[in-house]
Amino acid sequence: IKVTALSFSGIEIILILMPFMYQPRKAIHTVVIGIAIPLLFYMITVVMVIGALSIDGVVSRTWPTIDLMRSFEIPGLIFERFESLLLVIWIMQLFCTFVISFYGAALGLANLFKTNIRPILFALL
Repeated sequence: IKVTALSFSGIEIILILMPFMYQPRKAIHTVVIGIAIPLLFYMITVVMVIGALSIDGVVSRTWPTIDLMRSFEIPGLIFERFESLLLVIWIMQLFCTFVISFYGAALGLANLFKTNIRPILFALL
């Protein structure tokens, strides 16, 4: 649980930011979809990695998902190394998570110090 807690922190961040939206009732559907899609991807990844490498194999490797991606070989394709594509997507995901986390921290500090700064990121929702 300690290792994967950061992966699922996006759910809590979105739920914390909902009261700061201008129309939070309209955003519930979008938030549920935004939570369900990554959760589905995480669950599929966990099942595939444990199914292919076994629990002992997952525990003994540092990056089991990347090791699983390296094991796929499809002849005739342009890309032979799929882990580079996985790493690019992972870096984009980390950037999005950090941006949302910093935005939540900025909102919290603005409310703590009673400033008039109101970020407009969620003005359209």
